[in-house]
Amino acid sequence: MDQVRDLGLSLVCITGGEPLEQADCITLVERLLEEGHRVDIETNGSRDIRPLVDRARGTFLSVDVKTPSSGMAGSFLTENLGLMDEYGQLKFIVKDGKDLEFALDFIREKQPRTNIIITPCSNKGGSELADSLLSSIRSSAMPFDHLNGRIRFMVQSHKVIWGDDRQGV
Repeated sequence: MDQVRDLGLSLVCITGGEPLEQADCITLVERLLEEGHRVDIETNGSRDIRPLVDRARGTFLSVDVKTPSSGMAGSFLTENLGLMDEYGQLKFIVKDGKDLEFALDFIREKQPRTNIIITPCSNKGGSELADSLLSSIRSSAMPFDHLNGRIRFMVQSHKVIWGDDRQGV
């Protein structure tokens, strides 16, 4: 905690692996919030987020929904959807059209009430995925009324800066 204070950080992002698998994660978040920091947690959605919602209100949650190309599709706990609000976000990292369709089907079926980020897993093919997403939005095939403009297509900036193959950033 002293290191965070000494650096003068106002925002702390906790990510890497799965933070909610760490025994002291929620205690850390509570302490950071008590000291006036903003906290973002990036989680893969396979762990129950209720302890964060119950004990660490004010934490920004970025929750992945794993797509088929990740090899982890189906790991998302749908109970987490009811715990999220408009201040968090669901994130879909898509590799191809199959992943994009998976994401769109998930959105159609679950109608989440949180922000949604769709991002290509690579710098290659992103424009085609963006065009497909825009086509789905423009057609009546994608009922986005409940989202009120809360869906975004974003690139992974670390991959733009350092390339797709750079590890550890």
